[in-house]
Amino acid sequence: MGFATLIFGVFLTAVPCLRAGAGAIAELESLAPGSIYTPAARPAPDPAGAGIYLDTEEFASPAQTKLLETASGKIKPSFAEAKAWLDEYSGSEQHKKIIRQYSERLYDRLGVGPKESVRFKRKYPTLYKGILAYAGDSSPDSTDDGFRSLEINDKLRRNTPLTTDDEKFIAEVVYSISHLPAVRGLAFRGRRMYKTVFDSIPYGDWPQPAFTSTSISYEAAVSFGNPMAAGMRTGVIVLKIKGGAPFSPLTFDKGTSDLPGRFFEYEALLPPGRTLFVTHKLEDAASDLYLVFAEER
Repeated sequence: MGFATLIFGVFLTAVPCLRAGAGAIAELESLAPGSIYTPAARPAPDPAGAGIYLDTEEFASPAQTKLLETASGKIKPSFAEAKAWLDEYSGSEQHKKIIRQYSERLYDRLGVGPKESVRFKRKYPTLYKGILAYAGDSSPDSTDDGFRSLEINDKLRRNTPLTTDDEKFIAEVVYSISHLPAVRGLAFRGRRMYKTVFDSIPYGDWPQPAFTSTSISYEAAVSFGNPMAAGMRTGVIVLKIKGGAPFSPLTFDKGTSDLPGRFFEYEALLPPGRTLFVTHKLEDAASDLYLVFAEER
């Protein structure tokens, strides 16, 4: 099976329902062990639920509105204006409420919180299998050399041929996260960038062949873009997520002493095949920051 067939056959079947809450996960858990990832075992999409458990625009602020309008291409601010809005937004009470709702609403929907990874594993063992496949286990006693997702994402971005095991891994993760509550609205993606990388990002359609990590926290995104070499800058992609991004499997990574290893990344994960539409790019000679505004489509 080719990659395109896999993604559009599995992902597009699952995503329209993006069913939120314990009901959707209970449906997943009801499947016989070992059969969850065979196409015949997949339940038909449920058109009832949109699956959005958190929309950042519920907690509106002038700065968030300006950032979303820029991502949508409605306005073209200067670097100074955009940076001021980012600083204002990250320090606002509305942003703090969004961060709190990320975890509190997960508890309401799932009946178990991101900080309770052991309880989550016991309550949702089948879903946990898919999460573990993506996230690995960052606990000290883990034998994992790294997250499998890093290897897969590298192959997807380089268009390297996929093995049967690779395709099975992608199907497992895409199908599992399609059952998870999703985030919509303002999100950020941080990455280290050389000038050549920043310049290479196209205006208009920017296809994302791999799993794309975003965060609802601007501070978390900035930390991921921390420069590691001379000539690098922190790159932040400011996103308007329209279709919904499921909260990341890494949220329930076991971590040290059974505490959440990656909870404070506040991650929302875009599955392979999404397209970002780049509307604005900004840089400033006096700053170590590159800004890219885009809308997920």
